[in-house]
Amino acid sequence: MERWMKKGTIKAGIRACIESLKPFTHEGLAAPPTPKVKTSDSRDVEDTLPLGGADNTSAVNVTSRSNRESLAHQTAEHDTPENHSVEATQPPPPVKRLDGKITKNKTIPFAEGMYCEVWEGQWDTRGAEESSGDEIGGKKADVKKVALKVIRILKPPERAERARKALERELPSWAALHHQNILPFYGIADIDTRLHMVFPWCENGNLLDYVKKHPKEDKHRLLRGSAAGLNYLHLRNIVHGNIRCNNVLISHEGEPQICDFGVAKIIHETHENSVSKTVSSASIIRYAAPELIEHNNFSITTHADTYSFALLILECITEVPPFSNISRDAAVIHARISKKQTPPRPEKNLVSDELWDLMNRCWSIVPDQRPTMEVVHRFFLDLA
Repeated sequence: MERWMKKGTIKAGIRACIESLKPFTHEGLAAPPTPKVKTSDSRDVEDTLPLGGADNTSAVNVTSRSNRESLAHQTAEHDTPENHSVEATQPPPPVKRLDGKITKNKTIPFAEGMYCEVWEGQWDTRGAEESSGDEIGGKKADVKKVALKVIRILKPPERAERARKALERELPSWAALHHQNILPFYGIADIDTRLHMVFPWCENGNLLDYVKKHPKEDKHRLLRGSAAGLNYLHLRNIVHGNIRCNNVLISHEGEPQICDFGVAKIIHETHENSVSKTVSSASIIRYAAPELIEHNNFSITTHADTYSFALLILECITEVPPFSNISRDAAVIHARISKKQTPPRPEKNLVSDELWDLMNRCWSIVPDQRPTMEVVHRFFLDLA
């Protein structure tokens, strides 16, 4: 038997997949200003996230609208560490507080998973500096449809405290990101004693749904934009940790925008058990880099992101999940870890020899031998 099988990693991974399907109790990260709040069922909600100063009803953003638009439309060719050295030395802008401006449109989440809920919401944009309302009947309205994300934290309460601190560190960095291929982060809002992160609502859905609905769409253009967004994150020392088609949304203008960056890191830091960090659901098994599944103490890295991005390429082009030739998730683990298998090549008319070579380099079993996302992005730029 292989070393990793002796250690019981496969059994632990399968067990984690089964556990992820069982009912569980959870609490969202609590929001300011109250340190302890009693909910209607008398549970304690974990303590607060004091960001953006004492004034919870207002926020000051140091970046003007014109500067934001300029940054958002910078061409990806110029995304290099040298070009961002000045930006990296600037303090991040404060996280916007949108308390009282955000309401939920429905009583149940639009989508939910083991660690997150997504709600459909509405933002009263009157007085907002950088974001006007949606256009209704040819006129700008005072409201904007938004997505509200809540991170779920499994008990015990100590995990919520660790997650709160991790989120407190990450949010200012998210607020400082401005790129056309990164989903904008509007701010945070306290709703029902829970902290909600506010993002644009993308009617076009995720990357995979979009290419299925638009068969004539230029997939290389979408992959080029997705690579630009991930490269932008990496140049700022931000690891995504769960890059796949579901985490690339398509804007109203048809631009791919990476979302959920940093969430995997928070979950990773919050849960002690290595299997629950990386193999928290059966679907992740098909997308995670092999070192995240195999090793007990391996941290998420840019190298792991590159591996997963090549699987994103494959899924976008073929419109089926990676390793779709293997139906059972346990068999996928065995093939990927024990046999060191990579996905089979699709038809040649779908993937050129040059692209297939790049994807295989991204799937190198040695993480630091994989190309950077800058190299991957340059490849798609050269195809344009």
